[in-house]
Order: sequence, then C-alpha cells, then structure tokens
Amino acid sequence: MRVTLEELIEVIHQSPHIDCGGGATAEELAQAQADLGIIIPGCYGMILRLFGWLSVGSWELFGLGSQTPPHLHLVAMVTEERRSSRRSLPISLLPVMNNGGGDLFCLELESADAEGDCPVRLWDHRLGLVNPWDSGLIVPDESESFCTWLANAVRGEFEAETSI
Repeated sequence: MRVTLEELIEVIHQSPHIDCGGGATAEELAQAQADLGIIIPGCYGMILRLFGWLSVGSWELFGLGSQTPPHLHLVAMVTEERRSSRRSLPISLLPVMNNGGGDLFCLELESADAEGDCPVRLWDHRLGLVNPWDSGLIVPDESESFCTWLANAVRGEFEAETSI
C-alpha cells in the first residue's frame, strides 16, 4: 500500500527511535538543487524541509540544514559519490542513503510520478547497476515510492528494536 507524505510524517512522529535535524530552509534546498544540477523531488524535498536529516537505528538518511552531521550532508555525499564511484553514478540517480557496504539507495529521478515521488533503487558500487533489492525495505516494484520506502524503514526499525 502506497504511503502518502502525511502518513509518512505521522509514522516519523510516532517513532521514538528517530533522531533528526531541525529542517532545511527553502534557500538551502534551492542551493543544493543548484549545486547538484537536479530538482529534489516532492516527498524527499519535503522531508528535507521538515526534518533536515533522519537517523532510524542504523539507517541514516542524507540531509540538509545547519544541524546535518557532515557524513550525512546530501550535497557533500552526492558530490563525493559522483567523483569517486568505480562506475559513473548517473545524474538521474539521487543517493539518499548508504547501506554501509558502499552501495547507495537512490531515488530514480526520471521515474518520478505526478507528485514528484520516485522509486528507490539500489546502486551497486561494484557493478554500476541499479538493482531492485528485495529486503523488506525495498520492494522490486517500479511503482514503489520514497514515502512508502521510508515509512517501511521506520516501521521496520521500530518493530525490530521493540521486539528484542
């Protein structure tokens, strides 16, 4: 079931396991878009404006804003990945999270829907391929949205941590 931005915000607010910033300003978002040469899409753009960055257990979402830790700063991370990737990271992919093994969860910008929400795909740093990854966080479905993906990640971490 597809999650709306409003539902995602509710899931985030209900989780006691979220750490986040204070949000990015419109100017910070505009500067990031100019620096990266892209439009940051709907749901992710709103999460950046509202929270800046997010940490859910071991999952850390790249972000913007004055409170963003350096290792999570979206522009710095994307710039570094575009420069240092073994395979050239296409501009049509916007990394939003590192999986800890060098691969990146990315928004597939050219597949944005009418609301600007995008599917999330895994960029394999060794192969240079975007592979759907079936882990419970990403469903290999082209209609999967960032809002749904992030809500599932938040719910998954909450369930994992409270079931121990």
